[in-house]
Amino acid sequence: MTILVTGFTGNVGLAVGHAMMKRHIPFHAAVIDPAAASEKFGNAFHYRHLDYADISTFSQALKGVDQLFLMYPSQVSTRQFHLFLRYLRFTSVRHIVYLSFKDVPVFPLTPHHTIEKIIQETGIPFTIIRPGYYMQNLNLFMRDDIRFHEQIVTPAGLGKTSMIDIRDIATFVIRCLEHPAPHFNRVYTLHGEEVFGFHEIASLMTLLLGKTIRYTNPSIPFFQMK
Repeated sequence: MTILVTGFTGNVGLAVGHAMMKRHIPFHAAVIDPAAASEKFGNAFHYRHLDYADISTFSQALKGVDQLFLMYPSQVSTRQFHLFLRYLRFTSVRHIVYLSFKDVPVFPLTPHHTIEKIIQETGIPFTIIRPGYYMQNLNLFMRDDIRFHEQIVTPAGLGKTSMIDIRDIATFVIRCLEHPAPHFNRVYTLHGEEVFGFHEIASLMTLLLGKTIRYTNPSIPFFQMK
């Protein structure tokens, strides 16, 4: 069994890679620059060069691959990514595990909605995973605002969300890769047991951190300029 993990330099892809290494599951990590990835993440991983903008990299990256953990990198054009998806029909890939997002059914204009459809049209057995809001967002792109300005800045209004730890997502991804057949052509939604608004999250963080954390609820134009 040969597994290729895409999105390895991102948070979820890296979590999947570390979890697979911990379980001694062999895999290849698809990256644009193997040398840079080796320098950053170490040479314990096996890297393969994959650039969605360069079709000439597809064949070698996918050589002998049976299963593919697939993520859509937002910096890549949808046209280039769609070309890669259609190329998969001519490879040895026999199972695609795709990381989508929870609200695809109610947001049909998102890239993920089209990607899910194209994956299904390839005829390759698939597993689509739709996770909720990543808990790690609080200590990644929100971290500096929380740490230095004591505020949560995201335009969510009074909406509520159920968070999930990316390590739990990685655990489920590995389950689908280790025992693929029961998960063929299935769609799973992963989320936490409770839902919270960001006002509530700010209150919880205030209690836990011992200092007041505010939720600012910025407008979307302000958030985009931030």
